[in-house]
Amino acid sequence: MNARDVVDYALKRRSRLHDYAAGRVSAAELCDAHPHLLLAARHYGEPAPQPCPICKRETLQNVHYVYGDELGQMAGQAKSTGELRLLTTRFPRFTVYRVEVCTHCRWNHLSRSFVLSNEHRPPAAAGG
Repeated sequence: MNARDVVDYALKRRSRLHDYAAGRVSAAELCDAHPHLLLAARHYGEPAPQPCPICKRETLQNVHYVYGDELGQMAGQAKSTGELRLLTTRFPRFTVYRVEVCTHCRWNHLSRSFVLSNEHRPPAAAGG
């Protein structure tokens, strides 16, 4: 698997958690995961390496959603990391969105997006 075009949303996450700690946003505003997202977390989620930042429980899951025109009906579906590897053998490129979801308090946050590809792209030219 060759991940590229990675966007990390850690700064946005820290900002939201800082606002929560400062009382500018409530837990209810941050913990509003849709029932379908909670279901995906239970069935396709993989344990995150850290506890939930709101309730501090070990119930934080990473859920990966796939998008791309070539995926057809699979576009928009949650996939495990094993399924992502399999998809890279079937499709030349697609975008993945990783969402962290707490199945206890319903915290959710888009944590990262990236493109998975089995295409080989020459390295970018230095300088320029």
